[in-house]
Amino acid sequence: LEGCYLGANANFIKFLKLHSAEELIGKTDFQLISQHEAQAIYENDQKVLKEGKCLSFEEIITDDQGVESVYLSQKSLLYDRENILAGIICTSLE
Repeated sequence: LEGCYLGANANFIKFLKLHSAEELIGKTDFQLISQHEAQAIYENDQKVLKEGKCLSFEEIITDDQGVESVYLSQKSLLYDRENILAGIICTSLE
């Protein structure tokens, strides 16, 4: 629960201009996008952890060309097979 990626779908990997999910695993938003945008996403993640339920947010990410995209992100807690909190799972629509 350190804000590190455990995986991602192909569209997000492509958006980040990475070659594979392995390049993403272990990184945080602060290593991938602007500090301002990463901070906003981090704060949303903290709200999900605090409230312990599925929440929706509008999140903004600017690509490497300066194009801003607005996403509706739905985030919820992710548990492992032993029912131990493993992270947050997110689905986003542009």
